[in-house]
Amino acid sequence: MNARSVQRSLAVDHGWRVEVDGVWGPHSKSILRQFQAEKGLVVDGVFGPATWTALFTRSR
Repeated sequence: MNARSVQRSLAVDHGWRVEVDGVWGPHSKSILRQFQAEKGLVVDGVFGPATWTALFTRSR
């Protein structure tokens, strides 16, 4: 998974304000940490399996 895909999911699928530029900098990491907190995940700024599931699995 690349930075652009994660940024796109955060912005488009989840409504977070993050630039989709493919650069994984402090702002992107901060947004990911906020997303993790919102979803009740471990807030570590790391794109692990639980974060992947929360970002890319659609609720039915």
